[in-house]
Amino acid sequence: MLLIDYKPRFYWWDCLEMLRKAILTGILMFFKKGSLTQLVMAMLTSLGFLSAAAWFEPFAAPTANAFKLGTEIALLLTLMLIVLLKIDLSKEDIPGGGDTVGAALLLVNIASPVASLVLSLLTHGLDARDAWNGGEDDEKKGRRGKQEVEFDENPLAEEESTN
Repeated sequence: MLLIDYKPRFYWWDCLEMLRKAILTGILMFFKKGSLTQLVMAMLTSLGFLSAAAWFEPFAAPTANAFKLGTEIALLLTLMLIVLLKIDLSKEDIPGGGDTVGAALLLVNIASPVASLVLSLLTHGLDARDAWNGGEDDEKKGRRGKQEVEFDENPLAEEESTN
């Protein structure tokens, strides 16, 4: 039994996630490699999917939704920091230059997902209450509940015996 229900509430959310991955890994390769246009398109795509995840809250568990937002924010901040690496930082007032941006990249990619996960666990717990009551709260909130289906007998067994 899973304590965190990470399955999407919407049947189309997985298709949207696959579209996001296809855009960020495949379609952006048709822009000039390493160009600012490629980065801006990646940032706009990431911002759009971040907004969609925040608006629709696609997962049944609030903890999973918070973690999704944390990872999307980390991706967007990473793309923003990469823009800083494209300019000559020795002429700017950034102490340490590229090393500072590298440290910021490391911090963003660790701190944002971990902070969102820890804060959501402190706020919502492991969502174990939904697992214990059999999804009764999910049905009240309009979420997809866990359904148990019982079969009395195998319907194919009768067809095989008559042949």
